[in-house]
Amino acid sequence: MVTYEQYGTDFRMDSAFYERIGISSGKIWIGPSFYPNPKKVSWLKRINPNFIAVYLHDFTTNMDDRFWSLSTEFNFTKQGFLEIGYIWESESWVNQTFDQSSIELNGGVQITNWLRLGGNFFRGDRIYYDPVNPYLGWGNSGGINFTLQPSDKLRQYFEFYHSDFYRSSDDQKIYEVNIFNTRTTYQFNKYLFARAIFQYNSYQQKLLTDLLGSFTFIPGTVIHLGYGSIYEKRDWQQNKWVYGLGNMLNMRRSLFFKASYLWRF
Repeated sequence: MVTYEQYGTDFRMDSAFYERIGISSGKIWIGPSFYPNPKKVSWLKRINPNFIAVYLHDFTTNMDDRFWSLSTEFNFTKQGFLEIGYIWESESWVNQTFDQSSIELNGGVQITNWLRLGGNFFRGDRIYYDPVNPYLGWGNSGGINFTLQPSDKLRQYFEFYHSDFYRSSDDQKIYEVNIFNTRTTYQFNKYLFARAIFQYNSYQQKLLTDLLGSFTFIPGTVIHLGYGSIYEKRDWQQNKWVYGLGNMLNMRRSLFFKASYLWRF
């Protein structure tokens, strides 16, 4: 597949969202699929190598971005897959060009009818996007997740994600963040379900809660009732908030109700 697109510096479309304007870019993607003989290799279903190359020119800065990746995805029985990839890119930021390379792994498998495991890993170069003094660093990121479904009504999802960043010049750690996610869904019947989401961010020391109940009589006729809140670790000292100290406090909360009715005529 080959694509090319261009957006002028004065381009505007109110009905859509674009991250960048004033650019021209071209992309090449090659991704054939190979299917091994199931009589010889029953556990391997497909091999899918991929090559992607992207070139982008910015009319405003007159600088270029380049990107290419080589990866291979293996598909197995039990809805299993493993993707291994290498990425190289040259990115321009604040009148500088940074060359980066990285490796990525991604995989998952359905162990049983009630348990699915997944995970991903990244290691390589990154940019610290300071608007005045950006610099090149490196880091690791990755996570593990699993889904439990002990019954047709209950579904439980857990995820742990870690990311860190080091400055390349002296290998000093700039930041580290751990994120925990849980999502619980219970389907009472074909009309009614309840969902609860909790997310904790160790860098921001913030806990998000999101509760939702939904009743769907027919598609288009729906009632939603939800509640959300944000807890932050902060303490009031000398007439100002000090983040990262004290207890987790409920700083925001919201309640919403939404209903829609489908009228056919």
